[in-house]
Amino acid sequence: MPAPNSATKHTKFSVMGSSTIETSTAEWDIQYGTGESMGYLARDTVTVGGDVVPLQIFALANVSAPSLEALPCDGLMGLGFSTIASSGQPTWFENAITAGVVANPYFSFYLQRARDLTTNQNGEIGGGELCFGCMDASKYTGSM
Repeated sequence: MPAPNSATKHTKFSVMGSSTIETSTAEWDIQYGTGESMGYLARDTVTVGGDVVPLQIFALANVSAPSLEALPCDGLMGLGFSTIASSGQPTWFENAITAGVVANPYFSFYLQRARDLTTNQNGEIGGGELCFGCMDASKYTGSM
């Protein structure tokens, strides 16, 4: 997520908008093929789709790689394991499992092919789903 003082066109994280944010001087950086992203770590309550994880450590970016600046989203959420996280800290999903926030220790994706997408009357385009701690049995055949 872009830090409050970053030079970006994206929405910046509002430190003033949180009464529970804890910022740190711990720095991080990741080298991508298109450039480097860097910033500092913070800790706050992070809610995803109604699932609340308190005391989650996450990265605020002072500088974002050009490829990230070109994306239509304001930030990224890593779903890897803490063993490969640049911070070495537990990810949101690992903390959600530990805290019993999700029903099962897995997540699932449903992705639709772009050629299969159609618009509805409101002009919205269908797409995919991400389900933390669950699977939608209507979206696959066979057994898992």
